[in-house]
Amino acid sequence: MPLGHSGDAARPRGRSRVWLTLFVCCCLLARAHAAVRRRVADGDPPLPPTARAHCRVFAVASSTQTRVLILRNAYEQDGVDVHDQLPASASILDGTSAAGRADAEDEKAAADAAYVILRPAVVRAAEWLRPHVDARHCYVHLVTESDSDSDSDFTTTSRVTRRLAQLCDRARQDPAFPFLLAAPPASDAPRDVAGVTQSGDLRLVTSPWRRYFHVLGVNYFAGRVAPSLSPGQIEVFGLLHVGGAESESGSDSAEMVFDVRERWRRHKRQRQVSVALNTSDFWSRGYVGYGRSGVQHAVVTSQNQISNSDELPHPCFLSGYTALESDMLRLKGVGDADKCMDLIRTYVSAGNAQCPGESFCVFGGASQPQPFGAFYASGVLRDAVLLASRVLDHAGLKPLQLPSPPLSALREAAQTVCSLSVDDVAAADAATSSPVGKNETKLGSLLCLDLSYAAVLLEQVGVQDTDERVYFVDHFEKQPSPPADDGKAGRRSPPELVAWLTGAFLYLEALQRKVSFTMEAELLAEQLSAGLPIGWNLSLLLFLAASCFLYFTTGRKPTSGRGYHRVVNGGAKAKYKDSTQSITFVDDARE
Repeated sequence: MPLGHSGDAARPRGRSRVWLTLFVCCCLLARAHAAVRRRVADGDPPLPPTARAHCRVFAVASSTQTRVLILRNAYEQDGVDVHDQLPASASILDGTSAAGRADAEDEKAAADAAYVILRPAVVRAAEWLRPHVDARHCYVHLVTESDSDSDSDFTTTSRVTRRLAQLCDRARQDPAFPFLLAAPPASDAPRDVAGVTQSGDLRLVTSPWRRYFHVLGVNYFAGRVAPSLSPGQIEVFGLLHVGGAESESGSDSAEMVFDVRERWRRHKRQRQVSVALNTSDFWSRGYVGYGRSGVQHAVVTSQNQISNSDELPHPCFLSGYTALESDMLRLKGVGDADKCMDLIRTYVSAGNAQCPGESFCVFGGASQPQPFGAFYASGVLRDAVLLASRVLDHAGLKPLQLPSPPLSALREAAQTVCSLSVDDVAAADAATSSPVGKNETKLGSLLCLDLSYAAVLLEQVGVQDTDERVYFVDHFEKQPSPPADDGKAGRRSPPELVAWLTGAFLYLEALQRKVSFTMEAELLAEQLSAGLPIGWNLSLLLFLAASCFLYFTTGRKPTSGRGYHRVVNGGAKAKYKDSTQSITFVDDARE
């Protein structure tokens, strides 16, 4: 009998085996399904985590007011929407200052009064969110900034921490509170760690954490950091910030933060792209006394020591500027950038007198690593350079080469701007439509001082005359645009606050993804223990499925001679470059 006939006779038996295999697979799956149903009936179902909206509400409290900002983004989308048009409320931290002594009853009454202020503010936020997302799936964070790198004022810090904890407890007890609250941190954990990395919440944000969030937010706006906070293949810029703006209450320091590990320079495996940029990737420091107020006080004091007149002509202020410094001293601006920069350099040199030999110091005589990368400017530093460029353009002169003018151009701009009068600068500022300076009434009158200080600061950082590595950006690509209604300009938050809150939002979302991944892994383990096939059963299922697929995807092919060809994975003319290697079974080798 030809070999082909025996194959035809064997096919019914082969098909019966296939159907038997499928029947066994169905039995195994039915057994697993029955086991899961029994677990559900026993009241211990392995349920998936509740779906959560990607939105967070930040109630940022200061000593004078409370601002509520809403940050949200669509799932697996890059953009972060920021809504900061809600009116500011009274401060929820009233009564937490170190002045006076408060007992438990007084603190409880003050916390009740603060909750009366807080609840309407978050209700307004929930009403704004209602058309977009269910507010019950959004987290709310009660946040305040610490004025120093450490908790130097222990009494005030303790009172603020207790007040925020009391407000969170009242919100958890309120059944009508519209938002989610993170679980309270463990009492035995360090505050910074427990408040951020363990519980996924923000409370008292110290300066190192705020600088870390700020540099993340700015680099995200610039497209240099992904929402996952993983290091990419482009440079992560540092941040130079000078405080002292009217929108920054109590801030009188300069700040620097930059990437020291530079994982973006390495190979993908060395970069560890699955590990987000953390605080250990950055070096940061604040220089107390080197904000706008500290520098202004220093240059006025040094000039007053060599003058006996009641009216003090000062080179750091524009001509036409007058101000009463004290009861016995009136300032009069004369506008000389070279002399102003010399006064600032003298103040900086005196502070660096104790700098260790062969060490790099910027301010205050504290040694630090020297930065060689690029920076984004922030605060007074950024606003002064942007306004100076607009003033030069309005005066018919060559504006600065934004966004990264060289240091030599900044010195020349300072010399030109300081020779103008206060009225000239005010007219140029009023003629521009840029939102920069709208909330900064002192910016124009102090432009000579600010621009001279900007040039000296870049010198101290190590910027050379022709370097273009400090960027003064008016608006980033992903930065939220201010609303067109100028009547609500007073409701807008400072751009620095929006930037570091965006960084905090990205960091908290990254923590939430990590927690969700852990929950999903535990859920899978629970479902497997409930009866899903694992181990040998799962291997058997995969083997049987592969065998069935292989059998049904092969077939007979007629030939010109006796017998038949059974072709596996391709035809007799299949080429190696077009498909995988073909195997042909031949019943007669003479063919």
